This record gives sequence, structure tokens and C-alpha cells, in this order.
Amino acid sequence: MKTMTTILFVLISLFSCAQDSENLDWLMGSWEGKGVQIDDATWKIELNAESETSIKISYPDLGCGGVWNRIEDDVEGLQYVESITLGLRKCDQGVEVVVSKIDENTIKLVYYLRAYDPNNPIAEATMYRQ
Repeated sequence: MKTMTTILFVLISLFSCAQDSENLDWLMGSWEGKGVQIDDATWKIELNAESETSIKISYPDLGCGGVWNRIEDDVEGLQYVESITLGLRKCDQGVEVVVSKIDENTIKLVYYLRAYDPNNPIAEATMYRQ
């Protein structure tokens, strides 16, 4: 009986985690916020998530934008790699972004440029649902 209870607990836990990682309704929609780099420079961010794999990003203050392609999930959030398609010389290419939910109307973005620093973020942003 104890073994059966343990197996059921494990299955329920796995099912719950799978549902949470696949239910990305919280990310869908338009978001706006401000990015802050490690040197305290700031810039406006506009994000439009039409699906978990179709995310458009714009940095109006920097004159660049592009799309995010999902690469994996981890305990901190959803991981994307950024592909700049507008203003190619104005923004870094290949930045990794971790997106995490704070609440229904707020998300956090953490930016990594592994060529600059393989372990620490280069910028963060708080985004608000529009």
C-alpha cells in the first residue's frame, strides 16, 4: 500500500508539472516595461506573445527588435534565444532570455549574453500586461 501511495504521488506530481509548463496562457498578449542593464542604462521594451513559440520583441529606444525562439524550460522560467531582425547593428544577436511569471499582470525578463559573461545576467526587466 505504501508503494502504491508513493507511485500515485509521483504520478500526480509529474502530471501537475507537465500541465504547468505547457499552460502558457499567462504569457499571451501584449506587455510593456523597462530594461535595466548592469551599467544602469535603461530602455523601453514592447513584447507581443501570440503563442509560446511566436514572440515578437521591440526595443524602441534602441531602434531594434526581432523574435524570440523557445529553447527550453528550467526551474527559473521559460528560456528563449533572441533573433534581432530590425536594427541588426544596434542590438546584440543571440541573447538568451529567461521569462518568469510574477503574477497575472507582471512578468520578469532576465537577459544573458554568454559571450560577455557565461553565468551572470547582463540586464533585467519587469513587464506589465497591456
